[in-house]
Amino acid sequence: MIPKYRVWDKENQKYVTNVSVQFSNGVGFWWRIAGGMWRAETVADIEMWSTLLDKKKVEIYDGDKLRFWWHIDCSAEIYTKTDTTEFEGVVYYNTEAAAFFVKSDDFDYELNACKDDCEVIGNIHETPVIDKEK
Repeated sequence: MIPKYRVWDKENQKYVTNVSVQFSNGVGFWWRIAGGMWRAETVADIEMWSTLLDKKKVEIYDGDKLRFWWHIDCSAEIYTKTDTTEFEGVVYYNTEAAAFFVKSDDFDYELNACKDDCEVIGNIHETPVIDKEK
C-alpha cells in the first residue's frame, strides 16, 4: 500500500491539497504539485492516513478528533460496546506499537478497535476546541 498524507501549512493556517510527501533522513518534506516548491516539516504538519474510515466513511488521519462509543470491561478484560458511554480523543501514531491510537482524557485506545463506532468531529488545527453540545 502506498501511504497517503495530508499537509497542514503552518504559515497559511490551512490544509493544502495536491501535494506529494517525501522523507529523507527522518525529516518530512512536502511538495506542492501546482507550485513546485519544497517545504520542510517545520513549516507544515504532515499527517498520515490510518487507512481506516469512520462510521460515515470519512478517512481518519493522524491529528483527527474522534467521538466514539464503547468502554473497557476491566473485570472481564474484554472490549465491550455501549451506546451510553461516549468518549472523545485525538488520533496519533504510536511508533512503538506501530499502530494508530486515540488519546482520550482517560485512556489510549487502539484505533482499529473502535473504528466502527466512531466519527471524525474535527482535527487539531481547524477545530482545536470541540463544542460538546453538538
